[in-house]
Amino acid sequence: MNELLENSFAYLSRRVMASPWLPTLQFHGGDYSRPRVVKTVAVPALVGASLLSASTGSAGRQAAEKIAHFLMAEREDNWRWRFFGRGSDIHADVDDTAFMLAFLAELGGDVDHATRVRDLECCLTDDGTFFTWFDRPSSENTVDWVSNVNVLYYLYLVGQGRDIVEQFVSRALEASDCWKASPYYGDPLQGLYFCSRLWRRFGPSWLERFRSVIKSRLAETLSTCDTAFRHVLAAAAWANFGFGWHNPQPRAWASADGSYPVGSIFNHRRTDLSYGSAELTAALLVESVGSQCDGGSEQ
Repeated sequence: MNELLENSFAYLSRRVMASPWLPTLQFHGGDYSRPRVVKTVAVPALVGASLLSASTGSAGRQAAEKIAHFLMAEREDNWRWRFFGRGSDIHADVDDTAFMLAFLAELGGDVDHATRVRDLECCLTDDGTFFTWFDRPSSENTVDWVSNVNVLYYLYLVGQGRDIVEQFVSRALEASDCWKASPYYGDPLQGLYFCSRLWRRFGPSWLERFRSVIKSRLAETLSTCDTAFRHVLAAAAWANFGFGWHNPQPRAWASADGSYPVGSIFNHRRTDLSYGSAELTAALLVESVGSQCDGGSEQ
């Protein structure tokens, strides 16, 4: 293993084996000095997905399976997930549910995907895109373009496409010159990261025409971003798009005491709350370096 990959994975493996729910830190207004510890399903699932995408072998899969066991315990009886876990005071949502189902599918879990897809389709808008929330009237719901990217990932994984959703995401990228925030992903870089996952796994032809602009966006971010987490997030997206080798800068690595800097991957723009964890930072490092060690190169 690359030394950076090895060190980051060792830290991550220890944390997952000790506590697979991987406590999430909640921040308000971008203030990272006074976080609140909460339980979510989204952050552990992202960590697990990063482990599966990188060159971490059987040990990485073992850690991912431990996270999957936690996620299954947090599943509602109707196979939907809530951001804060089973029984929490929030509606189940399409974004988390699709992401969990994709993660389980990539682990080879026993899931009735035909039934699960039909359930997601309960949240189709009249235009054919996906609402964010289950069991909310359309007047109180939202359509988030990044959430639709994650739904597409799951649909592709189970052998289904969705032309209307592809066109919707394409319009969002085109209208914003590939730099668009969304209601639940307040940093445009977050959207590019989830697009990069889609590209690395499936390479859809409709996304090809945006790659040159996305490359410029990511290159600019890597050279100018002022936080370690955003640098690592951009590095993971860069690697997933296959833009060549990029070594994350030293300021994004673990500190002497073994801790990692924290940033946010989910930003609710209306409440100004965001969520992340040190483990997620380490996982993105593993993904960015591991993807390149696994043969990421310019396509």
